[in-house]
Amino acid sequence: MLNIIYSRHSSGNNKATQGKKTLVKFLSDDYGVLTIKKYTNQNKPERETDADPNLIYLGFCQKEEDFIEAVRSYDDENGIQCDVADEKFIYIYTQVKHDTTYFYGIKRADVFNALRDYETHYALVCTNIGCLRTIKDDADQERLLCRRLDGKDVFQLRAYCLVRQNKDNSVAEDTENEANSLLNNIMQMLVERFKKGSESNDDDLQRLVDKYIKSNLSDGRPYFLPYGEALELDFFRNVALFSNLLLIPECGDLKSEKGRNSYRDSVGSIVEKYMGLKKQSDRKKKVFIVHPMSPCKFSLKTDDENQIINTPLLSKDGKAIEQNLITKQFHLLIQTVFKCNDDAYELCFAQDVQYSHHGTKDLIPKILAEIRNADIVISDLSNFNQNCIYEAGFAYALQGVNDKEVYFLIPSQQMPLLSRLCFDINGIDWIDYNLQTMIGSFDDVKSQVERIRKKIKLPDVVLKKKLCQPLTEYPKA
Repeated sequence: MLNIIYSRHSSGNNKATQGKKTLVKFLSDDYGVLTIKKYTNQNKPERETDADPNLIYLGFCQKEEDFIEAVRSYDDENGIQCDVADEKFIYIYTQVKHDTTYFYGIKRADVFNALRDYETHYALVCTNIGCLRTIKDDADQERLLCRRLDGKDVFQLRAYCLVRQNKDNSVAEDTENEANSLLNNIMQMLVERFKKGSESNDDDLQRLVDKYIKSNLSDGRPYFLPYGEALELDFFRNVALFSNLLLIPECGDLKSEKGRNSYRDSVGSIVEKYMGLKKQSDRKKKVFIVHPMSPCKFSLKTDDENQIINTPLLSKDGKAIEQNLITKQFHLLIQTVFKCNDDAYELCFAQDVQYSHHGTKDLIPKILAEIRNADIVISDLSNFNQNCIYEAGFAYALQGVNDKEVYFLIPSQQMPLLSRLCFDINGIDWIDYNLQTMIGSFDDVKSQVERIRKKIKLPDVVLKKKLCQPLTEYPKA
């Protein structure tokens, strides 16, 4: 889901201390919204506190083609994939600051990837109406504006116009005073019409919107409206690009705890209503489990080592139990580990992704996307499955990014072989488990679940039998 926030920079005496930077940081910290970064040809400010964390500063260049080349060079130096063959790989717009024209660039791939990811909220701040309309048109052409889920159309792009509301409910004292007064009068009239039951497709109303609202917005001027969030402004949906206004009230000094709490309380209810966001403290943490989905083994050096790998993880009377039962038992073990905190965690196994996409086509990219979006990744390397090793390495590289936690599991039977792998695993804290001993044994299940929960830093709980049942009995002959 992509949330576009349209906003203009402050000008003249119109000094907004709680504008787009404050809002985006709030969305990131409290709601886990991921921000799409923009490129700019500005020089990075000398003071770190003056730098916008959502901008990539490339250094000044005068021509657009030089700016594009600077973006490509930055991506190349930082190992970021960039389709250099596509001349339209980046959206560019300009902005004049202190009589100097600066470029801003938004990568099309970043926009399209956000639109394809229906589970994660992304934010893009833009100050140019023309650029936003191009993004919308391209997304529509690529059929990315909405997708069909559970028989319903789910729209992937929502756009809002950010309006900073003055604390004293007065209009800004600058050259735009007259325009603000005009717009406020129009809104007053529209509100009265709504109270009397006028429909949003009323011809006179539509003409007013076209004549005043659209023309003023295309000019990109910020408006300080003396109305609060309670005003629904349904008429604004006539502006095709935007879903609604985000009216952000003045909340005082954000350097103080009182100001921060005021901002959190006031703005939180607004963005939750219009964006459909949930606070990170209220949402379930996503847990993604990497595990083998095929019998493919990692080739070790000697027959003895391969024999250990092929030792059954579950057996009865010395005979191997079929692979699907091992998978079932492993699922049950992980579910038991998190069962005591059902309301806090949302589990997804790699096999779930395979089933949801009906096969293995493009499976690896989908699993990598799940790893990126997960708060916790559990990597099971039983049988040293090659795909799992690749995915585990990918997850390990992302450890710590957005507080992502990564843990590695291995069957007890295969622990001795870890030191014989052809890559360095020193420093990795492995968690071993033994499905065989858990068959019918509550005490062993309890012991292993407690140990795993401690390793992955889950809170201490009392594991009673109803929460920690023994794993499935052996199948009867």
